[in-house]
Amino acid sequence: MNNKYLPLSDVQRSYFYGRSKGTFLGGISTHFYIECMTSLDKDKLEKALNSVIKEQPSLRSYITSDGMQCCMDEAPEYYRIKETDISRLSYEEQEKKLLEIRKRCSNRIFDLDSWPMFEFNICITGRDKNVMIIDSDMMIMDGLSTEILIESLYKYYEKDEPVREISIEAFEDHIALKEQKKAKNYDNDKAFWKEIIEELPSGPHFERTGGNEECTFDTREISVPADKWGAKSRELKSERILPSVYLTAAYAKLLSRWCGQSRITLNMTMSNRKGNAKALLNAIGDFTEVMLVDFDFSMKKSLKEAAKETQKKISLRKKHGSVASSELIKDYMSLNGGGNGFPFPAVCTCMLFDLAGSKWDWLGERRYQISQTPQVILDNQISLKEGRLCIHWDFLGEYFPEGRIESMQEEYCSIITDNTEKLQQQYDSFAFKYNDTFKEKEKNTLVRLFADQVKKFPNKTAVADMKQSYTYSEIDRFSDIVADHIIKNHKARSAIIMRMTRSRNAVVAALGVIKAGGYYIPVAHNCPQKRLEFIKEQSESELILTDENVKEILADGEWGQRYDLSEPESIAYVIYTSGSTGTPKGVVITHDAVCNTITDINVRFSINSDDKIIGISSFSFDLSVFDIFGALSSGAQLKLAPSAYDMHLIKDIMTKEGVTIWNTVPSIMELLINNLDEGQKYNSLHTVLLSGDWIPLNLLQKIKNTFPNAQVISLGGATEGAIWSIYYPVEEVEKDWNSVPYGYPLDNQTIWIMDDDDNICPPGVRGEICIGGRGVAHGYLNDEERTKKQFFNHEKLGRIYRTGDLGLLSPKGYVIFLGRKDFQVKLYGYRIELGEIESCLCRCENVSEAVATVKEVNGVQKLFAYVTPMSVPGTGAVSDVQSTGGTDTPIRVFTAEGNEKFILPREDTNHAYPNMTEMYTALNSRVMDYMIPDDIIIMESLPYTANKKVNRKNLPVVNMVQAEDEVYEAPETETETMLAALIGEMIGNENVSVGANLINSGIDSLKGITLNTKLHDRGINIGLSEIYANPTIRQLGKLIDESGNGNEDMEFGEI
Repeated sequence: MNNKYLPLSDVQRSYFYGRSKGTFLGGISTHFYIECMTSLDKDKLEKALNSVIKEQPSLRSYITSDGMQCCMDEAPEYYRIKETDISRLSYEEQEKKLLEIRKRCSNRIFDLDSWPMFEFNICITGRDKNVMIIDSDMMIMDGLSTEILIESLYKYYEKDEPVREISIEAFEDHIALKEQKKAKNYDNDKAFWKEIIEELPSGPHFERTGGNEECTFDTREISVPADKWGAKSRELKSERILPSVYLTAAYAKLLSRWCGQSRITLNMTMSNRKGNAKALLNAIGDFTEVMLVDFDFSMKKSLKEAAKETQKKISLRKKHGSVASSELIKDYMSLNGGGNGFPFPAVCTCMLFDLAGSKWDWLGERRYQISQTPQVILDNQISLKEGRLCIHWDFLGEYFPEGRIESMQEEYCSIITDNTEKLQQQYDSFAFKYNDTFKEKEKNTLVRLFADQVKKFPNKTAVADMKQSYTYSEIDRFSDIVADHIIKNHKARSAIIMRMTRSRNAVVAALGVIKAGGYYIPVAHNCPQKRLEFIKEQSESELILTDENVKEILADGEWGQRYDLSEPESIAYVIYTSGSTGTPKGVVITHDAVCNTITDINVRFSINSDDKIIGISSFSFDLSVFDIFGALSSGAQLKLAPSAYDMHLIKDIMTKEGVTIWNTVPSIMELLINNLDEGQKYNSLHTVLLSGDWIPLNLLQKIKNTFPNAQVISLGGATEGAIWSIYYPVEEVEKDWNSVPYGYPLDNQTIWIMDDDDNICPPGVRGEICIGGRGVAHGYLNDEERTKKQFFNHEKLGRIYRTGDLGLLSPKGYVIFLGRKDFQVKLYGYRIELGEIESCLCRCENVSEAVATVKEVNGVQKLFAYVTPMSVPGTGAVSDVQSTGGTDTPIRVFTAEGNEKFILPREDTNHAYPNMTEMYTALNSRVMDYMIPDDIIIMESLPYTANKKVNRKNLPVVNMVQAEDEVYEAPETETETMLAALIGEMIGNENVSVGANLINSGIDSLKGITLNTKLHDRGINIGLSEIYANPTIRQLGKLIDESGNGNEDMEFGEI
């Protein structure tokens, strides 16, 4: 027997490797399966099939285990159609048996090195028609080949014609032609695709919802009626748009919306039968080629515009087809970090020839059909039948919740026919029902809410700090004195900056400002001077209240009259948050907006005069607004902790004061629990409000164990939404949760999930979380440009704030938070605009470029900054990069490829290197401490894409742990031994060198707080800033030994 071995095509190789279980979504074959009700004669059909096998080399071929296609000059034996007799079974038993066969054969993996790689099986039913089952490995035939197979069967069954064999040489010619083209054009085509790959977006991101380890394919079909598709195809023809491209663009538009990705890439299949054209046009085989086609819907272009652009793109890319798609995908994965996944899991195949003339109906009425492909989650196969547009989807069921595919296909048809309004109304209806939060509520002010409680509880303690307390009547009188001072010595209804510590006088000052009709602008007491100067200028504030001058105002003033110039629509406060342009932005919140939130929370969670609220958040963080006014509007007592860092004092307050309400970011609650005595329970706490960051699922059980009477409430929203806009009571952690649900909107507030066209997303579809209702801020203070960017008036929904957060409205009726969509990040509950850090660093001497980003190190999110030195060719200039080093001190520098090396600055005469101390000093003077990077990394140059955008994914991750080759230095003093034991336990390393940098060893800000607390428990009152100023065990031990117990009067930073 004269066998010929042909190399596999690119697509065949992909199918071949996809059989491996080690491949993502692999372990399956590329397979076609169909069931038909047939009345054909089995023997006659069998004879026709053997004629087709003789005619078609691919049906006489098999794939070898070493990845070749063996084409035999003749079949090893006469092929017998398998016969399964189910005629003696009842109808129900027959169906059960057929389902068993379907389950076994529809995802069959044919053996390699074995013929045949297909099977025909006729199930004898004993009725008029039998069930014909055909399944085949698609490595030997593509979609068009299935049509050729049936046409050929019909030809030999009906006419008994002589067999006209297709020569194997035609396949060899086809392969040779492709190789010639590759040899000639490969280098040019590779360069062409390199630029595209660097900017190519990923494919659609499908969330796996099923719990099964192994995925199974399912199928569903829908069609567009012939009249509607006929009208659309004529319209496309008149505008010179190819229907196949239009349908692919519509598919991309659908997936862009349903996956929440404005830019998206699909696998578009095409058939390439070049070579001995006459022979191959009727040849069975796999002639499939795949092109990566990307779409960008961020510019809100029409579908036809997108199709026309895509048509040009495809035409150009076809001219550069010598680079295999599998090679391009491998390059893409290498460029984007690889990982255990496949970046382009959606496929579109258009076979727009009308199947009305197809012989499948001759074979019999189709009762089931499915195909599967490794590493494909959704396969869109489009064909025509009697003018109808048939849309057949094969998909992995584990990635689509019940009903999702049906909804997606319905919308796909509506996109194709330009009739999306009816479906959009259904989505709108679901979202409007979710947002039915209207509650009649009188407009109010913070002053009036407080005044009501003064009447009820004049002599009850309202606020206490670590030194003293004020009653409700005292707060009332003292705040009138502050208001009187502002009105008489400055200006009523003006912006007043508060730069004060967490204290009872700060509460008095805030209330005094709003009584004077003004609005308070809280900044941290340790706010960098340059940041303060910017806020003062931008807000046009003429007065800064401090601990010192408020104390003087109260000492010098006399209470003479009550003040209340506040109005519901007037501004209550402005909180400055991080800004992407390098400058902070002031969020303007009115009295009515914040009163709506506070009264809702107090009523919803039964906060009243029996409660004691611990105030931990910085007054520059909007959680403090609820701490202050949630207490003062309910008759509760506010107990102010001096710092979130001082767990020693917080523990005392919790134990001695009987705190009932806790309100912080999750990390602070976790710190508290980690620093409490193990096994001790605190029964007084009944409400835990957590917001500002992801809530670790394991934290919830810790809270339940430590505070058995506490209800845990997850809250969310934005500073621009008057503290909170959404809540979720956490009773227990569901097994299928990846995170705590974001939840339900608060009274008179709305949460909308919007797509890039400002339409409401379908249920279960990711989009941008937007906030509406009474809590929405007026905008950013004196900043019209940024206000217009984030706030807009929606024709249906009213005034809306774009949060920049991603989420989805679950079919279960609550919103799920999915993270950020831009370069803004959250760490420890703080919203950080990376651009503000970058802008600050770029101002530093010898910094050419700066980029900030968050990277995961040892399972922990870390903030990194990357800078490049200034080029000074020919000057011989050098600079001192370390505060303790000189030009003879080698510095660590990374290349754009991420390789580490050390450079002596004095030897590099072409660059001036930035000074590390200067950079940290600049950051300390301009940004808040939570925005200071864990590490600043010097790069030779930044990694860039072809379009000269910084490739953030390729920025190196620095392992901030003690290097394995670092020389271990044992502790020598009693204090060093104690510190080594404490720190070793915290980072899981028993052999921490006393010379190792604690920050690089894993003592981040949260672990620093824990270390600070553990030292406090040992009577060592040392501050967090002192820990970081002495970042080795040796330095820290020396400080402790020399200063006794550290600086007892040190002042903590703020969270």
